[in-house]
Amino acid sequence: MSQPGHEVELADDAHHSPRPRSTTGSLRRELVAIGLVAALVALIGLTPLLTNSHFYWYDDSAGGAYGQWFELGRQISHGHWPLLNPSAWMAGNYTVEQFGLLNPVVIVIGLITQLVSNAAVMATGVKLFFMMVGGAGVYALARQFGARRCLSVMAGVAAPLGGFTLFLDATSWVTNLEVWAYFPWVLWGLWRFIVQKKSHWPAFAAGYLTITVAYVQGTVMVVFAFVAFLIWCAIRRTASRALRTVLAGLPMGLLTLALYLPAAPMPAPNTAVRRSLRRRCGTRCWCSPACRRACSSARRCRRACAPPGRRLRHEVGASTRSPRQRQACWWRARSGRR
Repeated sequence: MSQPGHEVELADDAHHSPRPRSTTGSLRRELVAIGLVAALVALIGLTPLLTNSHFYWYDDSAGGAYGQWFELGRQISHGHWPLLNPSAWMAGNYTVEQFGLLNPVVIVIGLITQLVSNAAVMATGVKLFFMMVGGAGVYALARQFGARRCLSVMAGVAAPLGGFTLFLDATSWVTNLEVWAYFPWVLWGLWRFIVQKKSHWPAFAAGYLTITVAYVQGTVMVVFAFVAFLIWCAIRRTASRALRTVLAGLPMGLLTLALYLPAAPMPAPNTAVRRSLRRRCGTRCWCSPACRRACSSARRCRRACAPPGRRLRHEVGASTRSPRQRQACWWRARSGRR
């Protein structure tokens, strides 16, 4: 039989032993801290507007980003998803031209742009939103590496209000601000998947949002993050973590190929070039201005456009002549002189 005093002692020990930390309570405190970071970033980020109401409306934001948001929102609101627009200035390849066509956040921004009539107010709201997202990501990353909550809050507030981020990215370079805001979450998700062996979905979601901004600097940042993790795994000699790094990078790599492959230059076949040039130039005018613009050199133009079996006399030994002599021969051939 156990002694009564011994039972009292065990009860005392059980009463004074530390209770396990509540997961729900810890998550609630973390969410409150993230909300505090976002509120402080938004509040401090509004202070430049006291002296300059267009602080977030400069350069690329006014000249490019807002127009892209507006056009994207207009097209989607009319039920059209603009993949390619040949009549647009320069190219119109919206998939790779920082249009954010595959990014759900950018699509929502474009739709909201249709409802807000003041462009400067819209741009200010978008910039503050991404600053809050980046600050919350820095807070989560600091907490993941063991920093105290108060210090993590300070880091999360200070990061988006730094010099380069505030006075360049936030004022004008909005695409860089977007990828900067997502990148801490990429690191947080990768560490969570590779080291802590948890779900890969947060890492993939953050990487997807970073890459589909279609700003190549963000994609390069993600590539360097994977290289850093592989080096870390090689130093630690952990093959399992290296394998998880490769598995995490595989879908992001395929996404990058699918996004940027339409921008790769594809050489046209020689037969197609010849047919196109003959349709433009005909057989009578061997070197018209349109033909010269389409060819990479006058020699290629002459060979592509001349009738079969017919060659210009001055082509013999053309590679040994000086540029002035070749130009004189070209003009003589065009005018019909011998």
